[in-house]
Amino acid sequence: MSFPAVERDGRLLIDGGVANNTPIVDAIELGAERIYVLPTGNACDLLEPPRGAVAMLLHAMSLLVMRRLLVEVEMLRDRAELIVLPPPCPLTIAPIDFSRADELIRRGYEDSSEYLDAVAVGHTPVPLTMAMHAHRHAPALAG
Repeated sequence: MSFPAVERDGRLLIDGGVANNTPIVDAIELGAERIYVLPTGNACDLLEPPRGAVAMLLHAMSLLVMRRLLVEVEMLRDRAELIVLPPPCPLTIAPIDFSRADELIRRGYEDSSEYLDAVAVGHTPVPLTMAMHAHRHAPALAG
């Protein structure tokens, strides 16, 4: 979700996610040694394929953002401690559907809390991957 541009000190500022959804490199360049990342995930278990150009574009963009995150985490894992929390999965909510934000926030909080508790007691983190579930009522969506 992008927020409207705002003017501050004579500069027009936009939501950073437009240019860089997960600015890990920026954090490292600013001196971060430990970085927590909470990916938004992607709709990996849709009940039916996206319909229409906008829905298809948003679905494709969410897949691209997640793929880019996977590449960046792999490339930068030796430059800082990256704690990549699990995104909601399986996720049946399309990226264009903002009506279930409360549910996603709750799931993100609960999943992240469980993950951090497990890591704190010595469990090895599960590597971040792109999961695409073949839903029994719809053809599998490419990812």
